[in-house]
Amino acid sequence: MHKSVTSAWWKQWAKPGRVIPLLTILGAGTAIVLSLIDVIQLSIAEEVVIALLALLAADALSERLSVLERIESKLSCLSKPGGFLSDRSTQMPPLEEYLQGAKEFLVVGGSLAGLVPEYRDYFREISNGCALRFVLFDPDSPALESVAKWVGTQPEIFRKEIEIARSMLDILKAGGANIEVRMSNAIPSLTVMVVDGSQPHGKIRVSVNPYGCPPARRPFFELTRKEDERWYRLFHDRYECLWRDLGSSSQQAT
Repeated sequence: MHKSVTSAWWKQWAKPGRVIPLLTILGAGTAIVLSLIDVIQLSIAEEVVIALLALLAADALSERLSVLERIESKLSCLSKPGGFLSDRSTQMPPLEEYLQGAKEFLVVGGSLAGLVPEYRDYFREISNGCALRFVLFDPDSPALESVAKWVGTQPEIFRKEIEIARSMLDILKAGGANIEVRMSNAIPSLTVMVVDGSQPHGKIRVSVNPYGCPPARRPFFELTRKEDERWYRLFHDRYECLWRDLGSSSQQAT
C-alpha cells in the first residue's frame, strides 16, 4: 500500500511542467546556501537575480498546480455517474444568496409553487433594482392533465398552484414591482433560473424534473458564463428565445 502511494506521488510530480520549476527553486536555494557558507562567491547582484528566479519558479509552480487541481477536480467529477448533479435538499444555496447583487432574473418552470409564495416578499424587496421575469405553465392549456401527471400532482392542485402564483405576481406588479409574467404550454421538464444572463458574471441554475418526481428529490446543476461558456450559451439563448416567443404569442392573441 505504502509503495503504491509513493509511486502515485512520484508520477504526480515527475512531469516537466512541475520538475523544471522545482529544479530551478532547488538550484537557486543551493547556490544561495553555498554562497552564505563561502563555498562559492556570489555578488549581491547575483544573489538577487538567483532569488528572483526562485520566486518566479515558485509562482509558476503554484499557478500550474492550481490549474491542474481544478482540471483534475472537474475530471473526477465527470468520471462518476451523476457527478455533475447536486442534491437539492442539501446542496442548493438559499435564493437570497444566489440572487445577491443581481440586476436581471428569469425563471421558467411549471407552477413555481415552491418559489413564488415563499419568496414574494423578497421579490418585492429586490424588484426596484432587479428586473424579474417569470414563465409559468398556462392553466388553461389542454395539456394541463398530462403536465400535472408529469410533475407528480393532480390536475386541479396543479391548476390552483399556478393560479395562486400568478395572482401573487400580479399583485406585486400592480404594487409597482418590476415584474413580467408570461404563460407557456411547454412541458416543464426543467426549472431554469437565469441570473444576469447577458453579463460576464452570469449564472444559470437548472433543476431537472424527471417524470412524476416530487420537488424535494429533483437534482440540479449550475452553469456560469466564465467556466461553462458553451453550455451556458445554449441554455441562455434557448430560454431567452422562449421568452421572446411567448411575448410574440401573447401580442398576437391580443
